[in-house]
Formats: sequence, C-alpha cells, structure tokens
Amino acid sequence: MQEALTISIAHTFAWAIIPAAIALIMVFAMGKEQFDPASEMETYNHDASH
Repeated sequence: MQEALTISIAHTFAWAIIPAAIALIMVFAMGKEQFDPASEMETYNHDASH
C-alpha cells in the first residue's frame, strides 16, 4: 500500500512539472514590456471617438 501511494505521489508531481515548465517558458517569452493601462485607455478613447 505504501509503495502504491509513493508511486502515485511521484507521478502526480511529475505531471505537475509540465504545466509549470510551460508557464515558465511563457513568462520568458513575454519580454520586459510593462503594461500601461493609461495609454491603453487613450488608444481606446481615440478609436471610439472616430
């Protein structure tokens, strides 16, 4: 029983590594640009007025 639980937990953590690795890759792919909500609103207001 203990061996079955050990294997089950090991498999769970092994499968959890996959989405964590994908998330890490996506973070590095995002770049260093920061989100500026004020400039986004200016662009939206400018486009909406035309």
